[in-house]
Amino acid sequence: MTYIVAGKFKKRKLVQGKNPRVRPTKHVVREGIFSALGAMDGLHFLDLCAGIGAVGCEALSRGAERVVLVDSDTTDLMRVADLFPNEPLHIVRQSAQRYLQQSSEKFDIIYMDPPWDQPHLYAAIMTQLETHDCMQPNGRLVVEATKRFEFPVFYGQPPQRIYRYGQTVVGVYQR
Repeated sequence: MTYIVAGKFKKRKLVQGKNPRVRPTKHVVREGIFSALGAMDGLHFLDLCAGIGAVGCEALSRGAERVVLVDSDTTDLMRVADLFPNEPLHIVRQSAQRYLQQSSEKFDIIYMDPPWDQPHLYAAIMTQLETHDCMQPNGRLVVEATKRFEFPVFYGQPPQRIYRYGQTVVGVYQR
């Protein structure tokens, strides 16, 4: 069972559907990500390839002012919308690349976790992020991947920090 780790909605359960391609971010990884990122108060947070929305919901619980969850399959995300009525949580059914092409919004933190069996999506999404300038100055990009992933440069820089959690690795870039 996946649940919110901390904040306003601590211990609220998130329901995962039966889609075997959806791999929710483990609570220990989410805890580590948000410890590294610090306070979310007033920030705009984008969760690309959101799956069940666990990371974006965690940002919402910790005080993010606006959270956008993007996934091409929103079946699981629609359940999330019902759990957080009247909250600044927005669900978009689109591929990450298409959303980035069409959106003019800028985010303080962008989190991405494409399917691990589609490594080409990492470079494609990161290129779109640079091309369409969706990140605020001093914004951060958080990339979750399998431990074998080799982090590319983003805005000409390698990740500022890399965190390891068993089979999962998380890179944090600072713009």
